[in-house]
Amino acid sequence: MAVAILFTYGLQFYIPNEILWRKISHKFNEQYHNRTQILLRTGIILISGGVAAAIPNLEPFISLVGAVFFSLLGKLRIVSIIFLFAKFFDSLKLVFNTFVYVCLYVLK
Repeated sequence: MAVAILFTYGLQFYIPNEILWRKISHKFNEQYHNRTQILLRTGIILISGGVAAAIPNLEPFISLVGAVFFSLLGKLRIVSIIFLFAKFFDSLKLVFNTFVYVCLYVLK
């Protein structure tokens, strides 16, 4: 299992590597593109390994990040519902009242 993870860990960073490469590829000469991509992928792997080494007990950290972003996602969903109401109902008063009621419900 460890050998499989060792050889496939770099493949997991294909999408982040592509996103970063599109932003920085113009800064490098074309003859060094392959070397630069290898260094970029190696850097991403070393950074993720460094984070894993710096935070040996990752469970509480993952729980904290999950709790923060899950609650943020819930609040953003409420805002999207309000915009859907605004799209389907032309009355600004109805949208404002809905917004106030939802905010009061979320804050209680």
